[in-house]
Amino acid sequence: MNMYNHGDDAGGAGLRRGLAAAAVAAAFGLAGCAVPAVYRPTDPGARYDAPHREPYRVEIAPATSRVILGEPVVFRVRVVNGAESPVWIPRDPAVVLTWIYPSGVRDNLVKDLPAAVHFGPGESLQLGPGESIERMVRVRTDAFPRPGLVEFRAVVSIPRNTNPELDPFPGGRFVSNAYGVQVALR
Repeated sequence: MNMYNHGDDAGGAGLRRGLAAAAVAAAFGLAGCAVPAVYRPTDPGARYDAPHREPYRVEIAPATSRVILGEPVVFRVRVVNGAESPVWIPRDPAVVLTWIYPSGVRDNLVKDLPAAVHFGPGESLQLGPGESIERMVRVRTDAFPRPGLVEFRAVVSIPRNTNPELDPFPGGRFVSNAYGVQVALR
């Protein structure tokens, strides 16, 4: 065995396999299979692309679609019972806002969310089909790196209810539509 053959047959099969592997890797790279492009917001206004998970539908809309950098963006977050029967929900569900800056960098408000809670009737309400609750959520923009179109989403997190008397009480994470807000210098 010589230092170039490494035990392969005398025809250089190892070298051919290495060259073939390099050619396949290059072909995948040229075909765009390497690293996906970074998503950047391009559309102002509402975009309804979030998958609807039964039973809740989450909708987000800002008070205005344009703010000055440094001013807060105020959102109305609406949670709708999209099921065909009544469901229980916390009176004050946890809402976390996420956003994507013009550069494609993602950011969010951070909250400590429990996995399970024993909700009583006073801490919950029952929504009939099509009924909803709303919350107002504010995001400060004074720490945003630069102006431009910023895409926001709301994530409503409902912990698992350990109270068997309130049923059904679906838990999980429910994501809203996206909404592009223009953050401007003036």
